[in-house]
Parts: sequence; structure tokens; C-alpha cells
Amino acid sequence: MEITQFFRATMLYDTIATRLNPDINFTAEFKKYAREAGKDARRRVQKEVRKRLSGPTDTDYLTIEQVGDSINQFFFQWQRLVEDPAVQFKNIVGKVAFAVSLVTRIVYLGVLMAGLAVVTQLVVAGWFGRHIPWSELFDMVASVWWVQLGLVVAGVVLLRHVLGRAAEPDHKPGALHT
Repeated sequence: MEITQFFRATMLYDTIATRLNPDINFTAEFKKYAREAGKDARRRVQKEVRKRLSGPTDTDYLTIEQVGDSINQFFFQWQRLVEDPAVQFKNIVGKVAFAVSLVTRIVYLGVLMAGLAVVTQLVVAGWFGRHIPWSELFDMVASVWWVQLGLVVAGVVLLRHVLGRAAEPDHKPGALHT
């Protein structure tokens, strides 16, 4: 949902900027911004390097401690995985089965669309004696911005669905889950 809101907000402020200044060159503006952002980043990095010439700072020690805690948590999770492999295997199999069924549905839809295109081509050729220029048709449809936006949104929704399913919590055998 956040990505959709981000795209909407981007389009809104681009539209407002274009209405306020129809001669705006977004590429030139972005290059100008990137140049300034690069200079600012260089200044920040140089400042941080100068601070650390005499040794690590207190925040560096905190970061090192946090990295150590993260490594410790990783090994704890790894130990849990090794100690209870049946639960993990069952959950992995369920998630793989979901991914395979999703890919199967996508392939099925692709084959269905190709079959529909073949039938359409045969009907048009039989009834009207004409050939459908599929490559030109695809190029024309793919060059329309709202079709591209729709495909991006559909891809994001599909990816979010897959990642949401993959991130579902694991369940212990015999535990009640809804």
C-alpha cells in the first residue's frame, strides 16, 4: 500500500510542478539535485572520518555491540532451526507449495491468453481473411503509460502477496492456528 501511495504522491507533485512551470526539465533538475546531494554526502563522510581519526566514537562502540547482538540472535535462530527441523521443514514445504501453485497459476493464465490469441487469430483469418499484427499491437499497448503503471501495480501487489505469505509465522505441530 505504501508503494502505491508513493507512486500517487510522486505523480501528484510532478503534475503540480508541470502545471506551475510547463518548461520544467525533470532530468536536469534531478541532475542538479544529485550533484548537490553528492557534495553534501562527501562533506558528511569526510566529517565522520575526521572524527574517527583518533579512534572509534561512543556511537561506534554502540553499533559494534548491536552487530554482536544481531549475530547472537542469528545463531540462536539457527540453533532453533537445527533442534526442531520437522516444524521448519513442514513450514518450508507449505511455503514452497504456495510458490509453486502461484507460478502454476501464472503459467496457466499465460497459456490461456496464448490460446485465446491463437483462437482469435484463426477466427479473424477465417472470417475476415486478415492477419492480426500482434507485435505492433503489443508495442502500441506497452507504450501507454497507464498500462505500464497497471502492470507495475499488479507486480507489486503480487510480490507483496508472496512476501506476506513467506513472512507468515511458523506454527508448531498440533498448535491451534487460524
